[in-house]
Amino acid sequence: MSEKHDPYSSLRFQRFRRFLIATALVRMGTAAQGLAIGWEMYDRTGQALSLGMVGLVQAIPMLLFTLPAGYLADVFDRRKLMMLSLAGATLTSLGLAVFSWYQFPTTWMYALLFLDSSLLRIGSPAQRAITPLLVPDELFENAAKWSTSLMQITGIAGPAIGGFVIAFNIQAAYVLSAFSSLGFILFLTTMTLPPAPRSEHGNMFGQIAEGLRYVHDQKLLLGAISLDLFAVLLGGAVYLLPIFARDIIDLETVGLSPEAALGWLRAAPAVGACIIALLMAYLPPIRHAGRTLLLCVAGFGAAGRLQSFAVVPLLALSGSIGAIVGQNWGAGHADRARRAMWWSGLFCVGYGLAIAVVLFFTGDWFADIFTDDPAVIEEFSRYLAISVWGYAGFGLLIVANGALNAVDKAGLALAQSAARVFLVMLPFGWVLRSDTS
Repeated sequence: MSEKHDPYSSLRFQRFRRFLIATALVRMGTAAQGLAIGWEMYDRTGQALSLGMVGLVQAIPMLLFTLPAGYLADVFDRRKLMMLSLAGATLTSLGLAVFSWYQFPTTWMYALLFLDSSLLRIGSPAQRAITPLLVPDELFENAAKWSTSLMQITGIAGPAIGGFVIAFNIQAAYVLSAFSSLGFILFLTTMTLPPAPRSEHGNMFGQIAEGLRYVHDQKLLLGAISLDLFAVLLGGAVYLLPIFARDIIDLETVGLSPEAALGWLRAAPAVGACIIALLMAYLPPIRHAGRTLLLCVAGFGAAGRLQSFAVVPLLALSGSIGAIVGQNWGAGHADRARRAMWWSGLFCVGYGLAIAVVLFFTGDWFADIFTDDPAVIEEFSRYLAISVWGYAGFGLLIVANGALNAVDKAGLALAQSAARVFLVMLPFGWVLRSDTS
């Protein structure tokens, strides 16, 4: 008889519970600060580019310092490394509050945000490496599930609280982040950890290269990391949410200010993730984990790109038309190949026409979901009515390219694609730009 599964096994260890609570507090503070900096940069500049810059200055430290920070976590005392990282982040958060209060130039704000992200990145591997020291090896999987669950809970609470905080006072969000980091430092001073194995001081770049080789040789690990990387490659779109909260979606009718609406928008993705994470923490280990991971990532991609569903039939048709045309052309049945092309082109035009008709009559309804401004609704409906005609042209292009490649006319297919860009898309875009300016 198998041993009964205990979903709370790792939580029965006091050190792990306390560490989870302290981690949750600092994550909530960091989430509130992240919300505040995006809102303030967009509010001060009115430019979407400023939000892209916020994401950029936070992404660069991840690229530059993640691997060296992992080396530091292997070589030095992890608790002290975390305390040093959090002390620096506390000072930078207070600096952001001061810079915001006195309206320092946005360039200075970006520089301080870069420093803040760099300091947090240096301590991140050390923080992740502490969890295995707090529970027995056999309970690490359960501990990882609860850590993930709590991370998603703070992903909900942090932005939601941050939205109400910045509605009251935007500098308060930076101060909240500073106090959460300071609280985590105080917690770490009272925490004792069991001895952990450390790597010897040596060639940092050599040890980093050795770690990369290990990941490369462990195909399961490499596959999981690569899959996650490509799944979230465009996940930075959430940085654009201040635009929706301030300029597009009006939730004041339900009692939410734009700042509070931004908080709930940022929290929304974490709600679904939290539900699943809690289920995973409570349920026994997943069977067929690899297949489940693939299905979940596929579902994530599909949910994040609903518009792609409109293109799926066209892509499927283009993928099969090449084989049909190539086989019949090679067998000397040119009439069959021409008929396949004819019917495929007819389907593309009919399919594009059907979508255009549907959106022509429902465009106002879709636009009304986001705003009640008549001018915005009119332009939104007009965009839908015009843009969907591109599906027919896109379908004809990819079907024709598939057929041309099948009969060894790749150069002609390339010329056709180039002609579409320079003779259709760019002139059409210029006309629309002139018409709406």
